[in-house]
Amino acid sequence: MRLQYASRMRLIEFGSGNTQFLLVPGGPGLVPEFYTELTARLAETARVITYTPRGTAPRRLDDFPTTMEEAAAELEEVVASVRSDKTAGDVDVDVTGGPLVLLGHSLGSAVVIEYLVARGAGAHVDAAILMSPFSSGSMMHDGITARVRAFPAEFHRRYNNGAISPEELGGLLGEYWYPNHVCREPWPQSFLDAMTQLNPPFMEHFIGKSVLSPDGVLLDWNRDADLSAISVPTLIVSGRHDYYRQQDLEQLRDRIPHSQLVVSDRASHSIWIEDPEAFYPAVERFLAALSSSTP
Repeated sequence: MRLQYASRMRLIEFGSGNTQFLLVPGGPGLVPEFYTELTARLAETARVITYTPRGTAPRRLDDFPTTMEEAAAELEEVVASVRSDKTAGDVDVDVTGGPLVLLGHSLGSAVVIEYLVARGAGAHVDAAILMSPFSSGSMMHDGITARVRAFPAEFHRRYNNGAISPEELGGLLGEYWYPNHVCREPWPQSFLDAMTQLNPPFMEHFIGKSVLSPDGVLLDWNRDADLSAISVPTLIVSGRHDYYRQQDLEQLRDRIPHSQLVVSDRASHSIWIEDPEAFYPAVERFLAALSSSTP
């Protein structure tokens, strides 16, 4: 199946090197600045390319992909632009022909999975790194539900099964959810700034009005049975405190051929901030193995 969807995005490039990372942002709607520390570190030795998907600030906030297929089609256009060294948006991307590695985070990892499954051997990339990934709406839902269920009685008294105001919900997220399961280290300013730029209609369409009780269109998305179609070497990285469960991540690894799983005991949903000592060496080992297996 060939993904078909026309869009226009702005490519952004950092660093130089033989290896090329194509970063697929999560959210949905996280601006590239959310990954400032990640792109800066990778750009020390590699070329890092990312893009601002439709529906991401400061572009039109009422124009965003409405299905995972559309989001993956947008990624396909980015891959084609990078591979053909075309100008897209504001920046000419100078490609030297090294390995192209898709790097997705959270929903961005799900977009990578959708793209790799749909394109199969025709994905035109050499490898994938999936940070805090999920392969179905049920995996996301069940992981979040399990974490919410484990919160103390005081949380549930105040949460009242979701029957609270948006302001009260925001307080609970800040007190319980974000510091436990999103980032367990002090947030860089890039995180804080990016979170203020999220596009609520985009988020609500895919996830729902509350991340603690997801009911958006992602619940109907499921690629669990199709993961064997992924034909490139794949590194899965996550944290033990993430809201994706260990057993689900292990099943993801078992279903994707040529894949490996690294789980940090310290991290949750932002492993490159919470445990760089585990994350970057795992990436380096993965790239070294990739290079040794390339003719």
